[in-house]
Amino acid sequence: MNKEHALLVMKLGRFKDCFDICVNEVKDVQFSLSVAKRGFEWHDKDRRIYYNLFTRLIESSSFETEEERAENKSIAIKVLAQNCQHIPYEKITKNFDETEDLTSDLTELFLKVFEMMDSNWKKSAILKHLTELEKHN
Repeated sequence: MNKEHALLVMKLGRFKDCFDICVNEVKDVQFSLSVAKRGFEWHDKDRRIYYNLFTRLIESSSFETEEERAENKSIAIKVLAQNCQHIPYEKITKNFDETEDLTSDLTELFLKVFEMMDSNWKKSAILKHLTELEKHN
């Protein structure tokens, strides 16, 4: 019943509520990933879906052992690293403190964030130069 409820809530676009159900009630990470994939198709590739899954997995206290929490955190970071486009850098980085261990998954995530920042900076610089050229012509 909870799985059907999660799918219905996803269909309605209530991403946070959906993943609260998936992570805290169903307690099935693979199901959560399949719901995210389906929701991504239903909602025109809305990246907030994966961000909400990430935050639910990171913040959840429903996993009993430290090993389960660490595994879910690793999955959450991988999910976000694969789907971090169009998510503000501040939203991504606020979930980690400076004492965080730099695992390979976290390193990959931050590399992608830095690549996006660099790309955006270059696009900004190009647009600025084009604007200046238009002013002079």
